[in-house]
Amino acid sequence: MKSLRYFVITFLSVCITIIANPIKPQSLYEKIDSLAKTKNLTIGIAAWQGKKTFEYNDTVKFPLMSVFKLHVCLTALHKMQEENLTSNDSILIKRQQLQENTYSPLLKNKPDKHFQMSYFDLVYYTLALSDNNTCDILIDYCDGITNVDNYVRSLGITDFNLQETESTMHKDINKSYNNWTNPHSVNKLLRKITDEPVLNEFYRSILLDNMKLCRTGADKIKAGLPKDIVIMHKTGSIPAMNGNIIADNDAAIIETENGELLYLTIFIKDSKETSTTNAKIISQATEIIYNWFNKYE
Repeated sequence: MKSLRYFVITFLSVCITIIANPIKPQSLYEKIDSLAKTKNLTIGIAAWQGKKTFEYNDTVKFPLMSVFKLHVCLTALHKMQEENLTSNDSILIKRQQLQENTYSPLLKNKPDKHFQMSYFDLVYYTLALSDNNTCDILIDYCDGITNVDNYVRSLGITDFNLQETESTMHKDINKSYNNWTNPHSVNKLLRKITDEPVLNEFYRSILLDNMKLCRTGADKIKAGLPKDIVIMHKTGSIPAMNGNIIADNDAAIIETENGELLYLTIFIKDSKETSTTNAKIISQATEIIYNWFNKYE
C-alpha cells in the first residue's frame, strides 16, 4: 500500500514538473546549425517576414554569381524609367557581342548575325533565364559595372562589391569572388524594391514579373515551399571546379499563405558537396524557416 502511495505521489510530482517546465522545442538557429554542420560548406541566411527575422552567417561575404543580375537589371530598369522606354524600344545586337561558350539561351533563339531586341526582352533573358550575354549587354547599357555598383550604393546598400562582368568572370573564374555581398544586404535590396519607390509601379512590375518567371534553381528555395506559393527570385551557381563549388545561391521574395512577404536569401560558398546536395540544403533550410515563421508560432 505504501509503495502504491509512493508511486502515485512520484508520478504526480513528475507530471507537475513537466507542466511547469515543458520541454522546449529546438530553436530555429539550432535546427539550421544542425543542418549546416552535416555538410562541408559555408551557408549564410537572412529571413525577414513582418517583424520576425532570422540570421545565420548573414554578414559573411559570399560570391554573388548570377544573383548580381538582379542588381544589373534594377539599375538598367532605373535608366529605362528615366528615358521613358517602352516595349517598342529596341537595341541592335551584333553577333560579336555574344560569347559562344557561355550560358546563353539567347544564342539558341537568335541564330541571325545581327538582330534587334527590345530592352524589356533583355531584362527577361537576364532575370528569368539568367542569360550571361544579355547581362553584359545591359551592363554596357548602364555604362559599365562601376555605374551599377554606384547606383545600388545610392539606395543605401553598402555591404557588397561589383567590379566584374560575366565576360571577365568567364575568362578567370576566380574573379567571381570580386562580386560579393552578404545575405543581409540582398534582403535589404529586395525589401527596398517592394517597399520603397526605387522604381515606379510600371518598371517595378517588370522586375518582379520576370523574377516570378525565373526558370533556374527550381530545386532550391522553391522546392522547400508549399505548392502554389508565389515566389519571385534570382539564383546563382557554377559547376564544380577541382572539387570546389564557388557558390550556390538563391534570393527570393515569397508571398506567404497569410499574405505577408517573406524575404529569404540563402547563399552557399566554397562547397565540397555536389550541386544537388547544395540545392537540397537550401530547400531544407527554406522548409524549416517557412514553417517556423508561418506554422509553428
